[in-house]
Amino acid sequence: TSTYGSGDCTMTGTLKVDAIQNNTGTSVMNFNANGIITKPNQPSFEVSNVQSSASTAGQTDHRYLYNWNTTHHNIGNHFNSSTGKFTAPVAGSYFFHLILMNISVSNPHVAFAINEAPRGGGGTYSENNMFVHPSDGVVGLVQLTHVLYLNENDTVRANVYAFDVSQFGQKERAYFGGYLTG
Repeated sequence: TSTYGSGDCTMTGTLKVDAIQNNTGTSVMNFNANGIITKPNQPSFEVSNVQSSASTAGQTDHRYLYNWNTTHHNIGNHFNSSTGKFTAPVAGSYFFHLILMNISVSNPHVAFAINEAPRGGGGTYSENNMFVHPSDGVVGLVQLTHVLYLNENDTVRANVYAFDVSQFGQKERAYFGGYLTG
């Protein structure tokens, strides 16, 4: 029902869709019969089996992880396994995780480095709170998760401090991943 001319417009009805597409016909959002929504092109990646680490510029004890040998998925190809960098395709909030197993050093530090800042997001550890530092002696497992707001073309790497990949007991069980939340 609609009334025109008076400035009021009342409409009732049902809109039924199973997909939303952009102008080129690419599906950007799908809805299944159970109400589950998927976004097939949502930026996302997970890699494992890291083989290398290198010193961050001017920081001998700050190292970034690169040369990830196993790519589980890389939707949008925004992660470069050779450099270890994820590049944000759009500004938004991103969820990242890092898991390292069987580290043979005590008190390991790990962090996410935004735009190659040696101490995570820049500043000191107490300023950015983007690291984990277990202090229970030799550690079997270190995990780190954060939701980071990134601008378009910002990069994120996984960093370690005062140790390198030669001190992982199981490099194949090192995981790094992330995805755009919105």
